[in-house]
Amino acid sequence: MAFENIIKGLSSKRVIGVVVKWKYPFFTELQNLQKPKDAALVGIFGEPLKQKIPDHVLQFFDVVVWFEADYAKFESVYTDANCITLPEIEPYISKIVEIAGPEKIQIFETEEFLIEPICQVREKFNIPGPRSSDLLYLRDKAILKALAEEKQLPTMKYALFTPSEVTPEAVEAKIQEILTRVQTFPMFRKPTNGCGSGGGGQLNSEAELREFVKTEVSKHESEAKYLIEECIESEDIAEFWACAVLLADGTIKPYYIILCKRGMTNVDHLKTGYPMRFYGATYESVETEFPNLSQFVLNVTTKLNPPKPHVFCVQGFQKHFGSPDYLLTEVAYRINGGRGTPVGYYGAGISPETALIACHIDPDYKVEPDPARPRFHRMYLWYPQVAGTLVEQNGLPEGHPVTSRVDFAWAIPVGTKCTTAASFAHFALTLTIDHDDADVLERDVTWLEENWRPRFE
Repeated sequence: MAFENIIKGLSSKRVIGVVVKWKYPFFTELQNLQKPKDAALVGIFGEPLKQKIPDHVLQFFDVVVWFEADYAKFESVYTDANCITLPEIEPYISKIVEIAGPEKIQIFETEEFLIEPICQVREKFNIPGPRSSDLLYLRDKAILKALAEEKQLPTMKYALFTPSEVTPEAVEAKIQEILTRVQTFPMFRKPTNGCGSGGGGQLNSEAELREFVKTEVSKHESEAKYLIEECIESEDIAEFWACAVLLADGTIKPYYIILCKRGMTNVDHLKTGYPMRFYGATYESVETEFPNLSQFVLNVTTKLNPPKPHVFCVQGFQKHFGSPDYLLTEVAYRINGGRGTPVGYYGAGISPETALIACHIDPDYKVEPDPARPRFHRMYLWYPQVAGTLVEQNGLPEGHPVTSRVDFAWAIPVGTKCTTAASFAHFALTLTIDHDDADVLERDVTWLEENWRPRFE
């Protein structure tokens, strides 16, 4: 049946949810998604995803269309999350609007770098939902930092640096301004519109800061803008992503936390090649380690007041184990990606992708765990690429002590020449580790972190 005829058949529904996917498939199986009878789902997905989205996930959609996706600019998204355009999807959107009217449509994305093009589509076709200007304060790191100060949200000391606005004669004054505001080394620099740790790096001394500022100012054509932050180094520090569902009635429902290895930041992992641990948990299950974290999330979300309905993530640091000394780093008006989304289901029993879809199409969505969730425990280890050539897709050595189930998912073939990972685009493989006993899982993951690496030479 032609797309147009299917949409005509759906036009009497209360709401038509339109999910757009470009580069990545679903990272869960949309567990416990209960589509209301008066709601429809339309999928507009990139053609290369056809072999990556299983039929039992596609069956949630009333119709799916596939568009030709161009990934030429993909790695650019890590330094400019707004660089993607999607004119290929507009004929489908135009037809839905023509038949059903814009008021019934809820269109949303699952990938950070699609936020801007989807906002543009809403504006062009007069579809309800946030425009680019409505989300700028959440997505531009410089604006967010200033707003956090204004709202008295705890955050690291920072300075802003726009190379194109600094003349060669003003370089020294800019360096002194940064030193005055941030005060201590190391400092951390990152593009204000980047994502996935792209373009970020550490400045360990005044000499490195001076070299960085001078080099960037000398690039006269540069359009970069940088946030330079205080970098807190401690074996006790913990980075977290704390997630909530924003319901249409204004309710904020914190539902799971993404946790990593205490004492290391994302950039530490990328720079050293040390595997990145990812696992999920409910707020209640880690209350001793992260006291009152749900209240911190509610406070940040309430003060920033992002558009609803949607999902929302607060990224931050805890300075000391067992203390509510949280610092806001960034926020995300989206679900997490391939690292953070699966752990939501296995850690808290709720698929973030289900939560995203349900909060847009189901006014009675309760944000509750799937009663059929598996009872085993799961962690992931993501191995960044390191400088060298992958000579073997090696497994675990003979006599290893690991008793957990370990699944290997290689991202690169043997013979790939790599450099040190610069962003979340540069991983060699992922290990999925499962065990029925949480203590055994912790022991095995620790052994893998410390003792096993992919073979680069």
